[in-house]
Amino acid sequence: MKNLHFLLLIIFVFIISCNNENEESSVSDDTPEMIDYKDSIMTIHDRVMPKMSQLENLRKKLTAERKKQISAKNNEQLQKINHLLGELNKSENAMWDWMHNYQPDSLAGNTKMIYLKRELHSVKQMEEIVLSGMAKAQSYFN
Repeated sequence: MKNLHFLLLIIFVFIISCNNENEESSVSDDTPEMIDYKDSIMTIHDRVMPKMSQLENLRKKLTAERKKQISAKNNEQLQKINHLLGELNKSENAMWDWMHNYQPDSLAGNTKMIYLKRELHSVKQMEEIVLSGMAKAQSYFN
């Protein structure tokens, strides 16, 4: 009985060590091309992320302007401001949605390469949405 427990323990340890080796090798299996894609993706993300504080400042300015337009009962300007606030919300949501869905290490091999190519396209779209929304909001104040 003791030998059976010992044998099961050895088999269990062996199985776990094999799984750990597979996990470690999949992490380091990135090709230079995959690494380039990951770097490009993160470069765009890192360029856009600091703009989130600027986006929030624009939202605060528009919200203050919105209160003024409500008091002045200026419905035309109020509609413009509401639209711009919606654009800023869309921009912020694009960033957070992209960040929450980006999981490059969940795949391996050719599937991972296809995923990274799609994510590069996706992060570029996210950047365009953020920059466009901010530019529209900023144009209100210029």
